[in-house]
Order: sequence, then structure tokens, then C-alpha cells
Amino acid sequence: MKANRADHEALEAATDLHKAGRLAEAEALYRSVLRANRNSFAVLHRLGICLHQGGNLAEAVRVLGQAVKVNPSEALAHLSLAEAQRAAHRHEEAMAGYQRAALLAPRDPVPHLARAAALEELQRYDEAMGSYRQAERLEPGNLDALVGQGNCSLLLGQPAQALTLFDRVLSRQPEHALAACNRAVALTQLGRAEEALAAFDALLVQRPKDAPLLSNRGNALFGLDRLEEALQCQEQALQLQPNLLSAQISRAATLILLNRLEEARSCLDRVLVVNPQHADAHRDRAMVLLTLGRFEDALPEFEWREAGLRRLEAAAPPVRAAGAPRRWLGPLHAIEELRGKSLLLTNEQGHGDTLQFVRYAAPLAAAGAQVVLRVQPALVSLLQRVPGVAAVVAEGSAVPATDYACPLMSLPYALGTTLTAIPAPVPYVSAQPERIERWRAELGTGLRADARPRVGLAWSGSAGHINDRRRSIALARWAPLLERDARFIALQPDLRAGDAAALRDLPALEFPGERIADFEDSAALVALCDLVICVDTAVAHLAGAMNKPAWVLLPFAPDWRWLTERGTSPWYPSLRLFRQDTRGDWDGVFAALAAALDTRLAMMQQGAVAGSAAFANAQA
Repeated sequence: MKANRADHEALEAATDLHKAGRLAEAEALYRSVLRANRNSFAVLHRLGICLHQGGNLAEAVRVLGQAVKVNPSEALAHLSLAEAQRAAHRHEEAMAGYQRAALLAPRDPVPHLARAAALEELQRYDEAMGSYRQAERLEPGNLDALVGQGNCSLLLGQPAQALTLFDRVLSRQPEHALAACNRAVALTQLGRAEEALAAFDALLVQRPKDAPLLSNRGNALFGLDRLEEALQCQEQALQLQPNLLSAQISRAATLILLNRLEEARSCLDRVLVVNPQHADAHRDRAMVLLTLGRFEDALPEFEWREAGLRRLEAAAPPVRAAGAPRRWLGPLHAIEELRGKSLLLTNEQGHGDTLQFVRYAAPLAAAGAQVVLRVQPALVSLLQRVPGVAAVVAEGSAVPATDYACPLMSLPYALGTTLTAIPAPVPYVSAQPERIERWRAELGTGLRADARPRVGLAWSGSAGHINDRRRSIALARWAPLLERDARFIALQPDLRAGDAAALRDLPALEFPGERIADFEDSAALVALCDLVICVDTAVAHLAGAMNKPAWVLLPFAPDWRWLTERGTSPWYPSLRLFRQDTRGDWDGVFAALAAALDTRLAMMQQGAVAGSAAFANAQA
């Protein structure tokens, strides 16, 4: 009894040392007790936790494994072992441990909360959400479960749901710091940046040196386009916490919009030193390098966007008639593998991206592949005539079984594209003759009889585009351009709020509107024009793919495919680029555009330049 009492007292003393954070002393005393009680569950369990907290993960896993063997029905032992395995990056073993703990303690939310946190760490947000929800079912109103669900909602791009969850937490615990901070993040993502900024300012009164709060305040300022202030916030956050990767990512995004690309690349390089597997940093770095024209370095990095694609496909997987085909990617698989094989090329982003990269169907078909496209429904008919395409199916429809598959936007990497080696035989998209004649009749005989040059206009793209407010231009701003002696035809079917009133004041602009049903209609209208003038939207890619003369208006920080500084595009020889010299300055762009248009129209009217070929060749 004396030995047992002494051991008990020693165990309690070790536990006191452990609680006091004196881990080395606690470990030594635990081990002393363990020598006399080799199969003591309590000693093994506490020693294992002490080792875990001290960073000796391999030994912690071994000792906690012994504790589990001694008492395999104890849920807490499985949970502690799983936590040590998670810290040691033994993720699959950890997941199994969380599951066993949950089975042994079916009414306890803790194993589900721990599993959810581990899944969130692995960026498996859908699964993490499920575990958080299970924890809340076991303990309704559990704040950790609600906050976890809110965080996952943010990471899954569901800020409205996140806001509701954080409001539930704060209604019960108004001082909950994480919920308050992430509620403001949700407001930022919802476009309610003014409210978010006010919320961050209130939080920073209490915690002025909180680096994540400062970084998130910068994100709210970013959302308000107050970029210099956003950059200052992000730099303050990094001074306080140099390895705060989210602040480095946000700083890089701000520098990109300020057109300080090399500085942005340096930010992302620093992120990758700390976390070489950071998918967002690789993807953003690819965008910077692509914009700089450094395709050889950029395109391998661009494949990191697949992490986001996998999350999207998990939410809405493509419908297939058979099992998933093997992935084909040129640098990893010889193009000779495609001879006699079928290859599915899949869209992944906007209509413009599909139009840009469908050019790769021809070289793939030349290598012997039978090319099947899966594209947005509005493009199906038009792309059936692209050289090299054997079949086209609509996104969301059943896809025929194929030998291989590859996303369209991976093809530049797959085929070794460089700035001087872009597959560029244009046109590779053509308008349907019957559709051209239909539109000729739709617009009236005046289109044949009117000798004025025909200019197609597109002033806005998809409102959901991440950079839309910087690339789209309100219709009213185009009014002075429409005073020229030309026939102006709108090439987009939709009007935004405010554009309808502007259209009523612009009788010179013909607006077919909803009669433009798909890209077959758009292509026919482009074919009937002598010149297209547009912002950075799918119309620019359509005109370029058709080799139609087009002038594209670009914001100060352009999309990567337009590169920097140059006035022409290596992707589309018929395009001319008009760039903002100063952030937000469309006045300067319109002045240059108006002067160029006046020159071209005057030359055409004088007969010095004939038709659309002149527009294609003339570069002011």
C-alpha cells in the first residue's frame, strides 16, 4: 500500500508540474512512476499528453498507443492519440482515431469537434462542416460547433450563411473575439465593406496590435478600392507577425492591383518558403508570372488552381456516362499517347477562357486524338465548328466515356506554350452563315444599304467576375463616342441597372437585347461589324478567335492574358489594347480611343482604307 500511495503522490506531483508548464520535470516524474506501473493507463495517458505538448510527437504517439492498448474502450485515449497523430501529420490514422473515439462516446461532441478542426486544417471543408454539424446535434448551441461552421462557410464561399452563424454566437456571447472578427470577414465577402471596416475598427480599439485584425481591416479597405490604405494595414500586420501568411497573400493581391508585380511575386515567394504547399500562393504567383509573360515559370504553378477546382467539382461534379477518364497532361504524358485515343477537354471558368483555349483542339487532333469538348451551354453550337473538335456537350449533361481528360486551361502547360510559341492560326471560330443572314434581316435592310462603318460595342461583362467593377464601364460614359458617323450595334444581351435609362438617351446605339440567345448570335453580329470595341469580356475573345478587328479597353491592372504595357496581344493578332495609364482613369482611355476612331473613320470615308481588313492591319 505504501508503494501505491507513493506512486499516487508522485503522479499527482507530476500532474501539478505538467499543469504549471514544467514539462521536462513532469516527464521525468511520469517516467519514474511508469517504471513501477508499466501498464498504468493514467500514467501512460498523462505522459503521452506531456510529450505531445513538449513537441516529442513520435514518442507521444508511441506512448499514447500503449495507453490505448491498456484501455481500448476509453474514448479519451483514442482522442489523445488522434490529436498526437494529427500533429505528427499522420492524418489518416488520426481520422480513424477520431472515429473510434466518437463510437465509444456517442453522446460526446468533443471527438466530432476535434475531427472537424483536423479536416479544416486539411482544407477538407465540406467534411469538416459535417463534423461540426454532428457536434451541434449532440449539444445544440455549442459555440465551438457554430464558430467552426461559420469558418467553413467562409472558406466554402458561403458568406451569408457564415454571417447567420456568427450572429447566433454573438447573440449568446457578445465578446466572442473570433466570431466577431470572422463576422466582419463575412461582411467583407458579401460586399458590405463599409460595415466590415466599422466592425474591424471597433475591434481594434480593444486589440490595436492584433495582426489578423489589421490584415482583415486591410481586406475591407481593399474591398472599398482604398488600396494604399489596405497595403498599409497589411504591412502593419506583417510587422507584428511576419509569418502571417494570410496577410502576405492579401498584400500580394493589393500590389497586383497597384501593378507592382515584382513586389507581389516577392510576397508570394515568402509565403511559399514558410508553406511550400500553399495552393493559393502558387496560383497567385502563377498569375503574376503570366502577366509578366514568363510562361515557362508560370504554367507549372498555374496547375495549383486545381485545389480550387476540386472543391468546385466536389460541390457540383460533372455528369459522366462512364467512369472518370485518366488525366492527361503533356509534360507528364507524351503527346503520342493520344494517337487513336479520345480526349475530353473541360471548361472551368468563364466563356472567354473557353474561347481562348479551345484553339488547342487543333494540335491535339493533329496528334491523333479524338477531341470531345464539355463547355457552357451558350457555346455548344458555336464550338462544333472549331477545327479538331469531334463532339461538343453542354456542361451539366452526360459526358461520353473517353480515354483521357484535361481542363482547357491546363493545355498551355500541357503543350509547352511560351510567349513566342502560342498556337495562333486564326480564325478558329466562325459565324454560321445562316445565322449571319438571319441577323442581317433582323437588323433591317439598312444594314445592307447603310454605307457607314459598323461598330459593335460591349461595355460590361459578368457582374459576378472578381474584377468586374474595374473592367466594366457604365453605358453613359460611352455617349461621346457614339456621336461619330458610324452605325453602333450593342453586342451584349443584358442591361445593368442604370444602363436602361442611358440607352434611352442613346438613339445611335442599336440594342438587339434578348434576341441574342447564344454565342452563335454574338458571332453573327461580330461578323457583320467592321470593328468591335469592348471591355475585357468574352466578346473580346470571340472577336479575336474570329480574327475580327477589335479594340479592347483594359484597366490599370489587367487580367494576366493581356500582359503589361504592350498594345497588341500574342493570343489574338487582330486585337488592339487601350490601357489605363492611371488606376481608374477611363477618361484618358476614351480620349485615346476617340482619337483613334476618328482617324480610322476618316480614312475609311476617304476610301484610303477598305473595310475590315484595314482595321485589322492599321495600328495607331
